[in-house]
Amino acid sequence: MMLNIGVIGLGNIARKAYLPIMRTIKNVKWYAYSRNKEILKEETSLFGSATPCNSLEEMLQLPLDGVFIHVATPAHYTLVSAFLNKGIPVYVDKPVVDNFEDTLELYTLANEKETVLMAGFNRRFTPKVQELKQVPQKNKIVVEKNYIDQGGQLRDVIFDTFIHPIDTALYLLDGKPQKGSFYYKKRGKKIEQCEVYIETKHQTAVVGINLASGANREIIEVQSTGGTYHLENLTDLTIYQGDDIIKEGFDEWATPLYKRGFETIVKEFVTAIETKENPVSASSSLLTHLICDRISTAKAPEGFINFTLPKAFRK
Repeated sequence: MMLNIGVIGLGNIARKAYLPIMRTIKNVKWYAYSRNKEILKEETSLFGSATPCNSLEEMLQLPLDGVFIHVATPAHYTLVSAFLNKGIPVYVDKPVVDNFEDTLELYTLANEKETVLMAGFNRRFTPKVQELKQVPQKNKIVVEKNYIDQGGQLRDVIFDTFIHPIDTALYLLDGKPQKGSFYYKKRGKKIEQCEVYIETKHQTAVVGINLASGANREIIEVQSTGGTYHLENLTDLTIYQGDDIIKEGFDEWATPLYKRGFETIVKEFVTAIETKENPVSASSSLLTHLICDRISTAKAPEGFINFTLPKAFRK
């Protein structure tokens, strides 16, 4: 079966992380739109079977089976709702929207139209994170994303950057969050650090970001009764079991896009178009956005987190 899939936005991330994978997928007729006509012409020529669109209105009139949206966050709500209203499955980069209320509206619309809204949390689809998900008897999870020296406004940092470690920690937890709290620290008007604590019945998670750590690092650690699994930058896994230390990497043929989950997440959305099964469930994505919204709208730099979702999205 040949699928008709649209791609909106051909910026750096789309061109580096998504288009190389899309070009390898068979049985898809691609339609692309970008305001940059030179890039649009260049990229559609590389597909071989891609058709450029002159406007969003033109793409909305096509008989699409699905659409990838890779545009700036402020444009997400309008574009996502336009395609969902036509019953078209949508993949959109994180965050879906940078506030919980609008994100909830879009997932509610997807439910009403009986279609898929998939958030682009690629870390869930990295091979090593999926390996950590399978670790039995986990009791503590630590996820941290650090930068050399990169301050920013609270909402921007939380929804654009901190959202990834929060989502990864929630994905790795096996139970429902029961208790939670957060704390952030500013340097002047810019956020410098933030930490979130999440507790389930049998596990705890500590999630952090340090924008002035002197190094760019992404750390994911799962501690269990059978050992500690320490993952650096999504690719280098060290397993500590008793006095033994085991190091795991990738073979030389593994591509960077496979290691970072992009290859799998693109293919999963294409599959979801046919199965109507969302690989990133609405409830799990909403929980991530809920936590981010709680922090970014807080009147104080510390507080508790209520994890209760609207009834329609509770599991």
